[in-house]
Amino acid sequence: MRIDYLERSKKLEPSRNRLNCLNLDVRLWLDQPSIAIPSDSNDPNAPVLLLKSQNGGIFYRYRTIDYNFSSQIIVTKNLDILFLRKMALNHTTTRKLNSTERDAHFVAAALSISFNYEIFVESKHFNLSISSLSPDQMKKS
Repeated sequence: MRIDYLERSKKLEPSRNRLNCLNLDVRLWLDQPSIAIPSDSNDPNAPVLLLKSQNGGIFYRYRTIDYNFSSQIIVTKNLDILFLRKMALNHTTTRKLNSTERDAHFVAAALSISFNYEIFVESKHFNLSISSLSPDQMKKS
């Protein structure tokens, strides 16, 4: 959809490009999240990807400036990612879920990463950075 908009905006004169583009800055903080992403939203028994943190969270930021720039930032702290063959709603903690549910598989445990990308459309420039901290480094910070 954004590519379609960029193609259409190339046909406009430069002064109108700025008027037709929404400058946007969205920030989202999730403290101790428990997010279930089903593989099929219509099937209650479908496999689920579970993002959960007991003492951390997720920060997300999306922004656009003019039609020429967009960026996204995702930062996680102590995030566990699990794959569940079916959603087990009666479990309250990730650790308890891991020890009692045979259909639960850890994809990542205590994940602390920073992911950032920026796109500059006119210059066709793309920045990407990913950094991670080990659990030992997290204790020091």
